[in-house]
Amino acid sequence: MNNTIIQGLKNLVQFLLGISILVAVSFSCSESATGYRQVEIIATYDLSVPEPSGLSFGKNYETLWVVSDSPDNSIYQISLTGTLIQKLSIKGDDFEGIAYDHQNDLLWVADEKNCSITKMTTQGVVLSVAEFNISQIPNYGLEGIGLADSGYYWMAHEKEPGAIFKVNKENSIVDQLTIKNLKDYSGLFFDNDSGKLWIVSDESRLLVSVDTKTKDIVKYSIPIEKAEGVTLNPLDNTFFIVSDSQAKLYHLKL
Repeated sequence: MNNTIIQGLKNLVQFLLGISILVAVSFSCSESATGYRQVEIIATYDLSVPEPSGLSFGKNYETLWVVSDSPDNSIYQISLTGTLIQKLSIKGDDFEGIAYDHQNDLLWVADEKNCSITKMTTQGVVLSVAEFNISQIPNYGLEGIGLADSGYYWMAHEKEPGAIFKVNKENSIVDQLTIKNLKDYSGLFFDNDSGKLWIVSDESRLLVSVDTKTKDIVKYSIPIEKAEGVTLNPLDNTFFIVSDSQAKLYHLKL
């Protein structure tokens, strides 16, 4: 075999090898791009709140409001390290979500059993109740609420249908969105600064951000069992999540 043929064969082998490496690299990048992003847990705190389900920052981001679901069905105020500050006397049927209204110093609470949103003072005095006819399936109702500064709000409905509903000032549903491959919707927070919805799914073990303007979706894997409440601190861009089954408060960052 002459030198020209040998050199040609060498060139062909190098070309094929280069193609195989390129394909391998492309496949690896593609796999990485479709994976979930990670979070870092800063601290974990034990709670005296039974089965904590909803979570929201309080006034000046100095405390947290937590609801516990059935059978306790109560509202608690705790410190950022989980210490109990107070328990309100009001009782619900199946409290699952809570949002503090920074503009009016009020609490908005989602009740799963009645598929309702209750507006009340921070002392537990009820001001109004809005009921919604979304699903009649027990234990698949409202799980979270997020408030917008402009007056409308968002509600997380766990399953059947699993969706996030946008509600106007008159308590009428005006829009809804769903997240592909999300098994359930367990908690909700709306960030007015960025226009993003933050959703936790306990069955998927994910924290999901949805840009309500661009519809961009980012998913973060969270190593937290039965995550059912989430809230964001805009002062340092960290999150708090509560675990229903573990009765723990998690402080984390993306």
